Order: sequence, then C-alpha cells, then structure tokens
Amino acid sequence: MKYEDFVSLLTTGRFTEEEAPEYCEDANEGELLSHTRRFLTEACGIKDLTNQITSDDISLQPSTGGGFADIYRSALNNGNQVAIRTQYRKSSESSHFRYRETIKNAYNWSQMRHRNINELLGFTIFRNAIGLVSYYASNGGIPQYIYKRPSADRMNLCIQISQGVSYMHSIGMLHGDIKGANVVVMEDGTAKLIDLETSVSEQSAWSFETRGHSLRASIRWVAPEIFQDEPVTTRASDVYGLAMTILEIASGKVPWSKISRDIHVIRRVINGETPDRPAQILDVNGDSLWELLLDCWKLEPKERPSAGSVLRVFLARNPDADRCQLSTQICEGVAYLHNIGIAHGDLKGDNVFVSDSGSALLADLGSADVEGRAVDFTLFMNRCGYTTRWAAPELIKYGVFRCREADIYALGMTILQTLTGEVPFKYKRQDHMVIMAVIGKREFPKRPLAQIPVDSEHGDKLWDLLCWCWSPELENRPNADQVVKEMRTITRDGLAPTAQD
Repeated sequence: MKYEDFVSLLTTGRFTEEEAPEYCEDANEGELLSHTRRFLTEACGIKDLTNQITSDDISLQPSTGGGFADIYRSALNNGNQVAIRTQYRKSSESSHFRYRETIKNAYNWSQMRHRNINELLGFTIFRNAIGLVSYYASNGGIPQYIYKRPSADRMNLCIQISQGVSYMHSIGMLHGDIKGANVVVMEDGTAKLIDLETSVSEQSAWSFETRGHSLRASIRWVAPEIFQDEPVTTRASDVYGLAMTILEIASGKVPWSKISRDIHVIRRVINGETPDRPAQILDVNGDSLWELLLDCWKLEPKERPSAGSVLRVFLARNPDADRCQLSTQICEGVAYLHNIGIAHGDLKGDNVFVSDSGSALLADLGSADVEGRAVDFTLFMNRCGYTTRWAAPELIKYGVFRCREADIYALGMTILQTLTGEVPFKYKRQDHMVIMAVIGKREFPKRPLAQIPVDSEHGDKLWDLLCWCWSPELENRPNADQVVKEMRTITRDGLAPTAQD
C-alpha cells in the first residue's frame, strides 16, 4: 500500500465509523483496542502475534526504555527472542489520539525492509494495549556494545548505521532521533536502527513538540534548527544526529562529554559551535572523517551532506566491502521503490555512491518520480553530465523517461560500476561515442574479466543478468524483483576464478 493510499484509508473513512478508530469518538478503551487490532491486520497488513507470545514469556519489568516506549523482553513460540515496545501513556492524550498514533507509527515502521533496520515482526495485545514486536538484541545498544568490546570494528558499525539512514532517506522516511542508544547490535554483529515506531514520512510534518519526551534525553545529538520556534525534522537534522552518533562511536563517549549541563550544550549548538576533535581521530587518516563530521554539523541545514555522502566516505576507507552484497542492496532499494509505484529516475554511481574502491549503496531520490508521469530527460542531461553512460536507449533516442524499465537498464550499469569501480564504457572518452554505440550499434559494455571471470562459478550468471537488464527493447528487460532474486544467488566467492588443475 502506498503512503498516500494509507493516509486516505485512515482519514476518509473507507473503514466505517465502527471500524476506523479516529471516527469512534464514543468508543470505550476496549472497543478502540479491538478496532485498532483489526485495522492493523486488515488495512496495514501487519501480523497479529498475540497467539504466538504467552504471558509467561514476557519480562515482568521493562528491560529498557525507548524514546516513546517501554521495551519488554519476550519470546515467540518458535523460541526467537523478541522485544515488545509499548507506547508511553500521557495523561494529556486521549485514547483516540494514542491509538491513531499507534496505527500510523506501526504502518510507517512496517514499510521499512533493510538489514540495518530492526524489522517490525508484528504486534501483540499486551496489558490491554498494542505492543509492537521486533527482534531482541542481546548485545544491547551501541554504547554498551563498544564498552564491552573496545576492539570492535567501529568503522564497520558506522558504515552499517549510515546504510540504515541512507535507506530510510531513499524511501522518503525520517528517523528523527538518531543516537547510539537507538542502534542495537545483533548476535551476528549487524547494527540495526531502532526507535522506529516514531519515524515519519517526509510527506508529513513532524514537530519537536510531538517528540519532546524523547528529545529531552537526546539534546546532545539534536541539530540547532530543532531548537527554533517551529522546528520540523528533516533529512538534514537526521544527518546532524548521524554525525554525532559517529563521534559517539569513535570516541566511546556521548557528544559534548566535557559539558555536564544540557543547557550549556544547547547554547553552543545554537551558536554553531562543534564538539572538540577527540584523540581517537586525531591522526592523519582521521582528517577526512573529521572534515566530514564538521560538514554534517554546519549551522545551515542546506549545507550539510546527504546520508549517502556520509556513507561514501566510510566505504572509500573500506576497500574490502562485499561488492556483491552492496549491489544486492541497491537492487533491493530499487525493487522497493518500484513496488510502491516510484521510479528513481537517475540511477548511476553518484546517486548510489559508488566509491573509488567499487563500494555502493542506493541513497538518493533527488530525481525520483511517481510512476505514470513523463519527465523531460533534458533536465537530467543538463544537471548530470555523466547520465548518458547509464541511460537506456529509449531515454537517449526519444528523450522521455519510461519509469521502471529505464531504471532497470541503469541498474545494470550501476551494478557493473559497483563491481569495477569504473564508469560504464570507460574506454569511450566522449559521451557522444557512448550514444552512437548504444543507439547505432546496440552495443553493451565490455565484460570486465577481472571482476566477472569466465572461469568462475557465478561469472556467466551475473553477465547474463546484466545483458538482460540492457536489452534494447524495454519490454524484454527483467523487473526489479527478478534482478533481486538473481543477485541474491551471486556471491563474492562465486565470482572468484576456479582453481586450475
């Protein structure tokens, strides 16, 4: 379900007054709970796990507290450890408001699918309220994790968090409270963003007033504009918090650790001051990282980099990143967009942040468009000089954007770039030479034998997939789900040359 369809469903009464919580002004608490339960399952498609969790498996006291919820540890019938998040009840809030918020929060969270996002498994009825269920992280949050494991790969943790934030922004979602305590580490070492029940779509306004309870504990990570009279969470404020979280991970201390009182922190932040550079990133190799953090903390939000730019810096410093895995993540991002009717519109290395080492991740929706509308291709040509090398033949020939099929062609080029670290058709120095090859000769890029060897288990499979994406006739190209399915079967080890006898 698209976000706008969900909002319409929630606000126009496609459910009757007896079924939609926001119209049941005379309903009592029990009736509201029943209506909300049905709405979550039937309208939002969220699993009701009530019968898979027994009360004996739920901790008597919260194991921890989030910005807007108490968190209880429990287990499903299959033995999987889970966390149940129950929203704080404020005396000033009506039951109707609280249940409406629960529905919107659960829906937003349910739309996110990424390895660095703690997935919403479903909901349960717990203590006469809705509890949102996700996987339980026994390692706890990032602060506890690095305290217990001082030798942990902090660079990798920063990469993973940046991937999660980049993903959220790429699908038009905002976190709003990024900090170390809102990142957990699973048993396999995967970092996952939590406190997602209050994430919001960029299509809706989100004021500081609605998050006051949470942000009182997050002052040291909050962007200066949030302290203004009418603050609204944005991508830029998320990036500010991301940079503070990176500082927290690198130093092992909360931001502004030498300042004890939050009010003094607020004054410095409003004045555009930044934390002192910690000893952990004082060496020459830390210069690029520190410069990046300073950019993220700029007073003017428009001057801050995107979350994808933050990710690119880390990937450039991590040449051993699994390029097949990153390519698959790009494909998953494209598939998500296509499944909700959105075409990216400008897939290429710069917009998925492919580093010099070949690492990449989908991160920018700057040219995205809702499917069904034509977009003048000259806009992209004027803005991005290298777009030609990723552009489908019909884009170049007719100058009209053709949504998903053009994305698939560009996705194939982007996978190639991810694997090689080079732009498509690198051996053709001028863009007009690329146009002649693609339009006149129906030419594909040359197979990079070093990265896609003929004598490898998965080499031919990958090359066949790329050629399929580059089919001159758009109707012959695969869809994004098919590309994802194939990419998940291709691994870095599978691209290694087979040992010769």
